Amino acid sequence: MTPDLPETLLFGDTASTRCSAKAQTRILATRHSSSRFNATTRKSGIILISLCSLTVVACTHIDPKSVRNDTTTETKSQRILAGFVPIAAGRFRQGSNSHHAPEDEKPVRVVSVPAFQMSKTEVTFTQYDQYVREKGLTFPDDQGWGRSDRPVINISWQEAAEYAAWFGSQQPDFDCSLPTESEWEYAARANSTTEWPWGNENSEAKASEYAVFNANKTSPVKSKSKNGFGLYDMFGNVWEWVQDCYSENYSKATNDGSAIVGEASCRRVLRGGTFYSSVFNLRASNRNRNYEDFRFNGIGFRVSCRPS
Repeated sequence: MTPDLPETLLFGDTASTRCSAKAQTRILATRHSSSRFNATTRKSGIILISLCSLTVVACTHIDPKSVRNDTTTETKSQRILAGFVPIAAGRFRQGSNSHHAPEDEKPVRVVSVPAFQMSKTEVTFTQYDQYVREKGLTFPDDQGWGRSDRPVINISWQEAAEYAAWFGSQQPDFDCSLPTESEWEYAARANSTTEWPWGNENSEAKASEYAVFNANKTSPVKSKSKNGFGLYDMFGNVWEWVQDCYSENYSKATNDGSAIVGEASCRRVLRGGTFYSSVFNLRASNRNRNYEDFRFNGIGFRVSCRPS
């Protein structure tokens, strides 16, 4: 996947200038060899330029390094990776206190999540197969359902994490990984506070707008409507690995959006439900887990990136 790289506009060969003439302010980008200038006079760091019929203006010299630094800072914060959605920092209530929610979704706590970007869809076979070819790895089984734009399946947590790291190594100014569990739920909720994106009603009719569920195989990504943040398949199609080690409740969880870290052999969290799930398991707070080396045809993943 190749990121959208914004073009950087540099003023002149060596420097830019800030100019003022009476009540007006002008910036003149100059190349010293240009034939358009009638005259250029340099005196004590002051540049006097007469440009065609324009009034002569006085310009103070600006260090070009400071201009480039400002532009670089802006680029880091504004560049959107191709196939990703930028998600602003915010606070939300993670978990559920509903009477039917299991204990591992409790207690509800307020979490502050820093800004990040998340892939619009689950990683597809097309994307993962490119990685496999480049690294000389074994292609995962597609169960005979097809590859292309279906979500990649039969991927362990370790394999998913390695793909995310490989993808991140190609993105200057970004650190990429599997989403943290808090990032995932924050993105899935998309500012909603209800059990499902459509509300608190356990409705198959409404679920069918957003999710592939009660099915016998996966569907191509983007088969259903996107959520409020512009993300597809956050519910159903495949369970999605996240960074965190599984804990039986949130009593010792962080509130800064970071991952829960445990022993190397911990079970890792899965989110979102899968193609065979019931509507109940499509709830935004629902959690599942399995071991790092576990592979299954109902498990895939997506990628999260943060400015480095």
